Amino acid sequence: MNVLLVDGNNLLYRAHYAHLDLRTRKGEPTGVLYGALSMLQNAVRASNTREVCLFFDGDPADYRRIPTFRSRLFSEYKQQRVKDETATEAIWSQAARLVKVFRLLKYRYYHVPGVEADDLIGVIARKLRKVEAGRVVIYSGDTDYYQLVRGGVQLLKPTKENSGGLLLDRSKLAKVAGYDPIKAAHYKAIAGDTADNFKGVFGMGTKAAVYALNNEVTALTPWCDLPQMVQRKAKTEANWSNAARCYELSRIRTLIKDPAFSAQERAALREVITDVLSYERVFNGETMKRWQKFVKFCRRWELVSFVMQRAEFLA
Repeated sequence: MNVLLVDGNNLLYRAHYAHLDLRTRKGEPTGVLYGALSMLQNAVRASNTREVCLFFDGDPADYRRIPTFRSRLFSEYKQQRVKDETATEAIWSQAARLVKVFRLLKYRYYHVPGVEADDLIGVIARKLRKVEAGRVVIYSGDTDYYQLVRGGVQLLKPTKENSGGLLLDRSKLAKVAGYDPIKAAHYKAIAGDTADNFKGVFGMGTKAAVYALNNEVTALTPWCDLPQMVQRKAKTEANWSNAARCYELSRIRTLIKDPAFSAQERAALREVITDVLSYERVFNGETMKRWQKFVKFCRRWELVSFVMQRAEFLA
């Protein structure tokens, strides 16, 4: 199976801010519709994948943010991010329409209440690289996914210079990041992350974090065994505890049995795994009918650039 695992939330927000002014003649916003479809088309081509699975923090057809174990452990989690209600409404109203397109194109999408897309992708990527002989590509601009790039799992990183993005395995990503990418949780806990409101270790920045990761930390080093240089920089027990909490929050969960998941969430994750493993994007006699519906949708929302690209979407 050659499968593209897409961070749906990341995709939609990038599409929105890349095409803020795109509207129909009636003034209806279409930036998310056009941007998401364009990015997916380029990503499929760049990754040489066929099956496309999108993962969301909530139901894209009726989006409501549900607290996760991270927000329960850290009330200030992601509060640093700007709350733009106008953007939120524009994004998720278009996402509800995109769901119809995903079905027409036979892209699958998933969400599990209380589980972030990061962890959904983490669980799926781990399972696929263990049971499938194919290639797994994660598509996202979020650096959290660095820690999943190993054993046949690659990252397709969006860039302004390349419409399809950069396809990176572990060794190539290490050159981009400056450290072994599977240590990404260590890096965020030490250097901090303003997007997630992580302060990091007081007195250490990005350069000190990279030095520690390249010289004194292995991927298996638990937080409590980090080198003395890191502990000394923390200075106080409060700073050390805060950084330790950031490490736990930064780790993407890849095991269903992880205690961060409830029994209900584990059951839902097993159902998602079963569905992904049985997924094969094959078109049959319904292909033309699906294409006609897609063309009708594109014309309704004035996405004319997609109308003549049947092979790109339905191949």
